[in-house]
Amino acid sequence: MTTIQAIQKMEVQPEWAFSRRRAFLLTELQGIAEERTGIHKYLPQSNAGERSLYLGRLEDLNKKYRSLQAKLYNLENPGKGKISDEDIESARQADITKYIPGKIKRGMTTCFSHEDKTPSMLVNDNWVWCFACVKKWNTIDVVGEIRGLDFVGAVKYINGP
Repeated sequence: MTTIQAIQKMEVQPEWAFSRRRAFLLTELQGIAEERTGIHKYLPQSNAGERSLYLGRLEDLNKKYRSLQAKLYNLENPGKGKISDEDIESARQADITKYIPGKIKRGMTTCFSHEDKTPSMLVNDNWVWCFACVKKWNTIDVVGEIRGLDFVGAVKYINGP
């Protein structure tokens, strides 16, 4: 059911419904951002088992965050530049090595986010992990960071015209 259909079914004013939906999405995004920050704080001092759990939770949070970002964008920009869940998933699964600016050697490269003299970034098929930044990026995050694009722009850039 779309937001418009839900509004019609509930018989409420569209402006009120959109403002409530927007407030809900922003609150959810803020909560996820705070939880991710907390995890990044404890990640460096965690042992291998804890780190695995933290990284799994971060992956789940990042998926939810991206989905909520797309929903908020579509709510605030009706009919303009919409992206579907399929677009997001396609971009997320794209080969990240196409977008990494540095030379990749034995699965490692220099980080694009800070000055690096030696490789500190582990490269996988569709994600990277920087040991210096203690941060994980997927393909959408990398393209957004390097190209200066927002979430929707990065998805569109990866998927092409």
